[in-house]
Amino acid sequence: MASITQRKSGRWQVRVRRADGPPVSRTFASKQDAVGWARKEESEIERGVWRDTSEAERTTLAQCLDRYIRECLPRLSDPENERWHVEMIRC
Repeated sequence: MASITQRKSGRWQVRVRRADGPPVSRTFASKQDAVGWARKEESEIERGVWRDTSEAERTTLAQCLDRYIRECLPRLSDPENERWHVEMIRC
């Protein structure tokens, strides 16, 4: 079940709580966007296709590239060449 409330700032906060899924919340500028997002999230939870994307939304490209350098590069045959490519992406 979704609850939609207007905050003091004028933005709309949606909280979706379901027994078969974790609670999820998000804030929107318009009520229409909030209602649409709530419906989509509830539908995905009901169909069993919902995925938690909160970590992905918080992760920057720089953090992803650092993790790639740390975890994947050591296994490559020419890691220094690949490191150069990664550093070029960062610039």
